[in-house]
Amino acid sequence: MDPTVGLSDVLPVGTRVAAGDTLLMVHAPSRDAARRACAALTAAILVTSRRAPAGGPLIEALSGGKTRSGQVRADS
Repeated sequence: MDPTVGLSDVLPVGTRVAAGDTLLMVHAPSRDAARRACAALTAAILVTSRRAPAGGPLIEALSGGKTRSGQVRADS
């Protein structure tokens, strides 16, 4: 894990996307660090036509406290 690399504008799990949509933004201090982060993310993200399972606390934390509908939970 590289603490100098970060993510922003991450779509919540379960968001409908189409080819070419931006899923998230990677911020890195170098092209090499960005490439490594993108490779790790590509291996970790699954885009499928099936509905995403309900997320637990970890998924909600990673998606900014948003539910699959994109609504922010009141307790987040």
